[in-house]
Amino acid sequence: MDRNRLRNRIERIRGLDFEKCSEAQVKQFIVSPILDCLDWRIDEPGEVDPEYKTGGRESVDYALVRNGTPLVFIEAKGAGENLRSHTEQLLQYAWRKAVPIAILTNGSNWSFYLSWEKRDWDKRLFWSANLRTENIDSVCDGLIQFLSKEKVVSGEAAQAAEERLHGADIQDAMVHAWNALVEEPDSSLLDLIARVTEKKCGHKPDIEAVRVFIGEHKQHLLVGNKPPPPLPPGENKAWYYWEDKNKRGYILRFVNQHSSCSKRTFDAESGKFVGKGENPSGDYQVKFAEYIRPEQRLHLSKHLSMDSCKERLPDWAMLEFAPQIQKILELDQDR
Repeated sequence: MDRNRLRNRIERIRGLDFEKCSEAQVKQFIVSPILDCLDWRIDEPGEVDPEYKTGGRESVDYALVRNGTPLVFIEAKGAGENLRSHTEQLLQYAWRKAVPIAILTNGSNWSFYLSWEKRDWDKRLFWSANLRTENIDSVCDGLIQFLSKEKVVSGEAAQAAEERLHGADIQDAMVHAWNALVEEPDSSLLDLIARVTEKKCGHKPDIEAVRVFIGEHKQHLLVGNKPPPPLPPGENKAWYYWEDKNKRGYILRFVNQHSSCSKRTFDAESGKFVGKGENPSGDYQVKFAEYIRPEQRLHLSKHLSMDSCKERLPDWAMLEFAPQIQKILELDQDR
């Protein structure tokens, strides 16, 4: 396949007004051209099968097929659609038809899942990308590895997806194993530390002294489990990411002013202004505590006037928020 052709296509796609793309436009101007660049013959029903029936009246937007066997399901949504709310349904379709890879996209955001993994639906995510904001070469690498015709048909795409997921499992397990040892160190660890200490200074500490040492430094030794730093006292403004019970994401803006506080809400995918809540008296850190998690705090490189956000957040702000939100979602999946 021609990598430069794929790269040029993504550059052209970045010139689209994503926020106005309907589901049909996402399919026509984004998904189909990308499949074409990845060597899938989009005009050949035996290879790219639109509206593929998964049972009864149910169907997916695309099935990538080889010798009559579907290998990839792709479901496209309109701009601003919350992809995570469609995950379970798509993966059920893929599981039922023994299709290894299932993909959700709203044009800008692409989420790749390995359907046969026996774990929670959202834990089957093995790769995701944002066509608008992420490094274009990294996006091309992922699309080629997991969606090109050559890699899919050969089985390399599903194998690479499985290795990626299992590698993440190993990393997560090592974190938990290490933290368990720090929380309750066993005799072998205590003895090892004592013996290495003796080699360094010529004196061997007793086991209880080693245990006390680990306990005193536990918070610094734990991996990925440190308590978040306290919020700065007297802070008057802040941005946060928050999800509702349906896993729809929002960007929240909090402000303290004139002995009262306020919360403005924006859709995390489109940046559209959703609404402004009441202005209770007091500090937002107290009044809106249910929405605030320090590890989900967002930052901007410069001041953003609320007068410019009456309809939506500006593009430059969304570009800065996007990688921060992606990192938050990745950390949440690891917990």
